[in-house]
Amino acid sequence: MEKSSVTGVAVNTRESKITISGLPNCPGVTTGIFASVARAGVWIGLSTQSVSTSNPISAMLSFTVPKDRAGQVLGLLRSLQVEMGFDAVSRDDRVGRLSLVGTGLRSDPGIHAILFSVLAGAGINIQVIWNAGNLISVLMRADQLESAVHLTKLAFGLDPQQ
Repeated sequence: MEKSSVTGVAVNTRESKITISGLPNCPGVTTGIFASVARAGVWIGLSTQSVSTSNPISAMLSFTVPKDRAGQVLGLLRSLQVEMGFDAVSRDDRVGRLSLVGTGLRSDPGIHAILFSVLAGAGINIQVIWNAGNLISVLMRADQLESAVHLTKLAFGLDPQQ
């Protein structure tokens, strides 16, 4: 195997996923959500927003927050539900983040294919994907994280015991 640009695998189980469904799909709505969370002093980790082609006026927004602040964020968002015009908000504490770390990840076109192939082969569904220059992170069910880390390390030629 050729030397991979992946130099490590990191894990985070200290986050909860917040999901807002039926969010009006118009400029400024997500800003209002994130600004409210920021005013509460809560850091937002991974985030993703999607719009259904069958209902383009409605979006779904998911993001992670520190697990010990998730209850506060959930309460805050529930208090804003009518004002912001979204249908529902939920919290999932059973998530974990796996992150690939390394130099050159952005210029290595095979990294995503290898990672997603390994996870799919193990029956692991990805909930959120986040990319930065030297980091690729995926959110999944926490009970699948240990297996995901082991298989990912093997796939990228890293020591699964470290």
